Amino acid sequence: MRRGNYIFLLTLMCSYAVAQVQEWSYGFTLGPNLTVVGLTSDRDVFNSEVDMKPFVGGQANFVARNTIRTKHILDGWLGFTMKSHRNDEKVRLTSTANDLEGRLISKTVLNSYLGFGISYSYQITDLVAFGTGLTANFLLSSKTNFKDSELSLNNHYFKTGQMYIPFVLSYQIDRILLNIRADKGIMNRLNQSLIRERENTIFLEIGYLFGGKKNDKLAHDETKPLE
Repeated sequence: MRRGNYIFLLTLMCSYAVAQVQEWSYGFTLGPNLTVVGLTSDRDVFNSEVDMKPFVGGQANFVARNTIRTKHILDGWLGFTMKSHRNDEKVRLTSTANDLEGRLISKTVLNSYLGFGISYSYQITDLVAFGTGLTANFLLSSKTNFKDSELSLNNHYFKTGQMYIPFVLSYQIDRILLNIRADKGIMNRLNQSLIRERENTIFLEIGYLFGGKKNDKLAHDETKPLE
């Protein structure tokens, strides 16, 4: 499915969901993340052998949740995300700088984002739900730190905005919310087309919700008639 068709379908789903909403729960989530960067190119334009390794980041989000119909959940989030990955580059350009041949350069890229997202989930059980949606991130800052050096550079080669398709597995008991979210990058994050990089990130989150209805087995049992 093309990106535009996916966004259109999601907009229709969420518009219907918003029309059905009743009582919202609000809260926060915190947790670590792990980013894997996919690197591709149409031709050999690299002057080094690049090995991109995932690195741990973190995020903090304000969240809103509503059970819009039986077993159907609408989630939204807004917050700050720090993503990181490590590059190990082995230089192979030698025509003018033979002394750099084979040299290994290790560096860590740190990107800070303000992001928001929305997802539409279905309850697999009373406590577990799975869904998908759309996530958008806006770059706040980007730096590269070099290993064994105090050198730190500001990066200017990343696009300001990025979009992702999230796949969310959530577990809520009482007012405690646990999320495992995988964001699949659907855009090249670089400001050029010869080289393409896409961010794919896994998030682990724990949070607490205020207001709305509790979600536990007791709440479901209370709807049963007394014997």
